[in-house]
Amino acid sequence: MESESKELNSFERGMDFDAVWASDAARKIIEDILSGVTDDPQVKQELLESTREIMQGKTFGQGAGIKTEHMDMVAHLAAQQFLATHYNDALRLYGFIAIMNHYDARSMKGMAMCHQKMGNHQEALRCFGLTLLLEPDDIDTVLMAADSLMRTGNLREAMDIVDKVISTPIPAKPASEIRVLHQKATGLKELLISQLAHAKKSGLPIH
Repeated sequence: MESESKELNSFERGMDFDAVWASDAARKIIEDILSGVTDDPQVKQELLESTREIMQGKTFGQGAGIKTEHMDMVAHLAAQQFLATHYNDALRLYGFIAIMNHYDARSMKGMAMCHQKMGNHQEALRCFGLTLLLEPDDIDTVLMAADSLMRTGNLREAMDIVDKVISTPIPAKPASEIRVLHQKATGLKELLISQLAHAKKSGLPIH
């Protein structure tokens, strides 16, 4: 009897933790940080392996005795760099937080937003996926992910997500925040409708 295998869509693949941390971008962030610790390739490799092992249990930051308020300061600096459009610098800072505490949703979302701004939508989707593993009710992240799906040509998948956001009651949030999220979803849906119509008219494949 043949076993059935589920084909993951691109958004679900983005939720694969190992895939994200094995990605070139994530590994580069880790290696850049470790470069400030040692130049020895063997020691650096051992530290990389140790980092992954620590991530299976307590956070690296806890093991290193780093205080939460220090991470908050780094997060504040990362947000400032992002607002100043210094996306590479913000990415490195958010990446540092993610290494220190892989349960920190803001760092995953921050990395995703940086990748999105730089046009790295596949990396953005992976990081958005991780964010939603940690904060599944973050509708803003869901809509950002839908935007990246749209920009990678996954129009139907993006539309399905947006339609679900529009039709599903949003968990208890201030009315003003709910209104902003619905406006964002509606605007994204209008853009998707336009792109779907253009793809159909042009005879382009629609995913």
